[in-house]
Amino acid sequence: MTVARAGLSARPGRDGLFRRDLGEGAWRYCTASETARQLRSLAQPVDPLEPAGDLVPTGGIGTPLQVLTRSETELTTAATDVLLGMVCLLLALHVGSSPTGAEWKRGIWTSMLALLSLASLLGAVAHGLQMTETLRKAIWKPLYLALGFSIALLFVGATCDGWGADTARHVLPWAIAGGVLFFAVTELFGGPFLVFIAYEGLVALYALAIYAGLWARGDLSGAATIALGIGLSLVAAAVQASRMSMRMIVRFDHNGLFHLLQIVSIAVLAHGVCASLLAR
Repeated sequence: MTVARAGLSARPGRDGLFRRDLGEGAWRYCTASETARQLRSLAQPVDPLEPAGDLVPTGGIGTPLQVLTRSETELTTAATDVLLGMVCLLLALHVGSSPTGAEWKRGIWTSMLALLSLASLLGAVAHGLQMTETLRKAIWKPLYLALGFSIALLFVGATCDGWGADTARHVLPWAIAGGVLFFAVTELFGGPFLVFIAYEGLVALYALAIYAGLWARGDLSGAATIALGIGLSLVAAAVQASRMSMRMIVRFDHNGLFHLLQIVSIAVLAHGVCASLLAR
């Protein structure tokens, strides 16, 4: 059934009344109470000289389509994901333009930062926007794949500095296979983020041991800075694995705090990488 009044038309929907302005041609949702009020007004005599008012409610369910999630902590997680993604992208460009004779090593670190940027931006979409659960799960698939490959390249980059470029080239296919294995595990167990924390933690400890040794022996410029960045990343991982939350004007849960710490750790690490590249 469709009813009309003074240039407006309306029809019942499943959960309420959908109506449209004939000039715009767009149906809009009204709540049950608004539906009842509108139907009563439509049943009353109409003065043809009286202009019709806009029957679309200005708040509640009848507002325009909600795009962003309503969770404060999910919004701050998405915002920090965007910030982390942009920082990683800028650092990738910076490292990629650093003059060096170690071009293969530079490509490894640049690719790692670019993959982290991609994963962070996908995370911002998954956390910040309203969407179906099916679509959200679909977004997490390339996100986990990007994370898996980025950690694999951290392993390769550390191996390059610790054992030489030839050894790193030989382990690269195995490291990529490890990233694929990580992705397969997330698919098998439904994608718990703690799997990534464990995977990142193991590789980070390996890299930390290499750069701490290089720093102690004085064999590589920037080794101490890279080791500091990796250590901060491990602190960030511990925060992410916890249930910590904090209010700083707005509330940040463990995910948002993890991103903020990762921004610092990645910036420190990239600074150290640039120093090591300039020395080659």
